[in-house]
Amino acid sequence: MWYLHYDNKKNGEVDFLIDDVDNLSNIPLEIKSGKDYKTHAYWPAECYAYDVLKEPYDIKSNNLDDYGIYGADIFCPVNGIVVDVKADEADILPNATEYISSLGNYIVIKVENEDAYLILAHLKKDSVLVSDGDCVKEGNLIGKVGNSGTTSEPHLHIQLQRENPMDMKYPVCGEGLPVKFKKS
Repeated sequence: MWYLHYDNKKNGEVDFLIDDVDNLSNIPLEIKSGKDYKTHAYWPAECYAYDVLKEPYDIKSNNLDDYGIYGADIFCPVNGIVVDVKADEADILPNATEYISSLGNYIVIKVENEDAYLILAHLKKDSVLVSDGDCVKEGNLIGKVGNSGTTSEPHLHIQLQRENPMDMKYPVCGEGLPVKFKKS
């Protein structure tokens, strides 16, 4: 089962399905928030951010392979142009207090026909399969889920924002945008 952590506490309902590529079937997402799960939407750019998890999670293990989502394939959710990537940061132990960067390994995509940039973060070291300037299509395999950056456990951080975070002095102050999921 896939889980989704929805960080926005102010806006509407979340009602959608996501395709579980391992089983090729649609399964409902469980929303975790508040006291039931850790939250981290401290910055404007993260106000609509999601953390995607897969069982088992929140298991307090130091073995990354014990987490259901660690090493899972990431398929591109949008059409667009890759504007920045980082792929060489080591994965850290869950709940580590020392880290190199906030996002860890990531892919930033300028979404086709939209004034928006998609950030996929906390990717596995050396798993990113795209480069700056690559044209990506929905469904392309682009990387693997890891545990790099500031992260409590392996998960895929999904964030949409108006500004290119690479052009901002303070990327966390960007305008966060709602993410819409569709049934595949």
